[in-house]
Amino acid sequence: MEQESVISQNILQNMSGGVMTIGLTGEIITFNPAAEKVLGLRKDEVLGKKFAQVFFEHEGNDDFNQAILDAIYESSVSHNRTVDFNTGKRLSP
Repeated sequence: MEQESVISQNILQNMSGGVMTIGLTGEIITFNPAAEKVLGLRKDEVLGKKFAQVFFEHEGNDDFNQAILDAIYESSVSHNRTVDFNTGKRLSP
């Protein structure tokens, strides 16, 4: 089982798609390097924090936040929507 975990971690760390997972209590538990690049946020800035604490603080992210909340409430593994995200520094498509 440990080898599967190592393989999964390598895939997650090296894939080009951004991946973020949110725990049952709302904390961000996974944030891969591609998510850092796409969203302009560092992993150490978001891991362990509540989704709302990280993502609701910037104006103009209603579409992004709604896409994430839709995925959570619909228990969806993947939502294929493209929305802008404003980090306060730049707009990430």
